[in-house]
Amino acid sequence: MKKGSRFEPRFYLISHTDPRYQKETIRYALGHIYGSRSSIKPPKKQLRAFNSLDDKQRRAFFYLSRIRRGQIHRSGKLSFSKRAQDLAIEAVREFGMDAIRLSGPDSQVVKEADERDLRLAYLDAMDHLGALICATIRGWQARAASKKLKSRRRATVHLKDLAAALAPDNRGKIGADRFDVLYFYYTQLFRLHHVNHALRTPNAKRERGGFEARVKAASKNFGLPLNTIMELWRMEFTKDSDKPITIISKPATIKDMARILTDRHFRLTQQTLSNLISGSS
Repeated sequence: MKKGSRFEPRFYLISHTDPRYQKETIRYALGHIYGSRSSIKPPKKQLRAFNSLDDKQRRAFFYLSRIRRGQIHRSGKLSFSKRAQDLAIEAVREFGMDAIRLSGPDSQVVKEADERDLRLAYLDAMDHLGALICATIRGWQARAASKKLKSRRRATVHLKDLAAALAPDNRGKIGADRFDVLYFYYTQLFRLHHVNHALRTPNAKRERGGFEARVKAASKNFGLPLNTIMELWRMEFTKDSDKPITIISKPATIKDMARILTDRHFRLTQQTLSNLISGSS
């Protein structure tokens, strides 16, 4: 396939149920967010800048290993050294909410093994790091209610530092996390490219139905509601039994469609979203 732009997928899959779909979606989104052309900059006080996804993965493993070293098991209770607690705050400052992934290993033990195999090493590292940092936070929370004044004060300081790391200064910034917005945008872009490809490619095995069957199949195969497809591709139902669905005007670009879905999901202004996207591409 001759690719029209660098935003097209490496190859097209027939359905989101294909075991490769989730992995390719993650690879596509993270590749564009942290690709070589990205101008996204981490916090100024981090130890070093991220130049690639591999750098972020190595950084995640750095925090993971160092905080693990600081674990203290005493009388059946888990606590952390002062250095490990400081590193937990530093990781939150560096990764933001990604450092507190609630879909970490604790909740994934019930999932199928093959689903875990689909995860990239970076997200897997963030899962483990998030679980470890959450354990650290739970320790602070418990000590903040302690009867010992010194213990309460130390825990309170850590919790205040955590809040500052997550939101050092919100003036002039969007409410949603930048990574979350961009990750949603690129996953939608990946899906919309697949829907568009499905709409343009007749299925030789489908003997009846024509364009209507293609639209409904695209909706089912890629989890995009039929009404959403008809809106984005500017279609409408007709009374013509030979052509029950027709395109009434030229559709917007695939990137504009992804922007529309992202705007709706996060309730952002078009200018805010444009600024975020332009900084990652």
